[in-house]
Amino acid sequence: MRVLQEAVLLIGIPISVLGMVCGALLATVMDLPAWGYGVLGTLALMAGCFYAGWFAGKRLRRHGLRWGLLCGAVVTTLWLLFAMVVTQSVGIPLLLLFTLPAGMVGGVLGVNGSAPIAGKRSHRMLHHKQKLMALADRTQKQRYYHPKNVESRP
Repeated sequence: MRVLQEAVLLIGIPISVLGMVCGALLATVMDLPAWGYGVLGTLALMAGCFYAGWFAGKRLRRHGLRWGLLCGAVVTTLWLLFAMVVTQSVGIPLLLLFTLPAGMVGGVLGVNGSAPIAGKRSHRMLHHKQKLMALADRTQKQRYYHPKNVESRP
């Protein structure tokens, strides 16, 4: 659950805000038709869902479809709630047809990526630490039970 919060709040929402700001700048420079604003907003939201799913998949290293779907749903729901508060109207969330698959693709690519993002308790680091502790324990037992250079006393 903590990974979902980090993926949505630290990755998905900021990337979608950045995409919407870039889209707004592009819309002010160019003379876009009315449907162009919706396309730019949808692309920004898809990018946010994709990277949120990618981050969650990269951190958890399993269930990429499930976590990507969940990240896409949460990011889209937060933006739809924000839009309802600002415009005080409820729109049909056709965005889900685009944002949920984007989150799922991000989750799958995150799971199948090359290396995980190190968290506070990385499984690889714990495994490495356990191996080192086992080696130190064996070495200590060998020294205790089989001391070197001990002269035998008569």
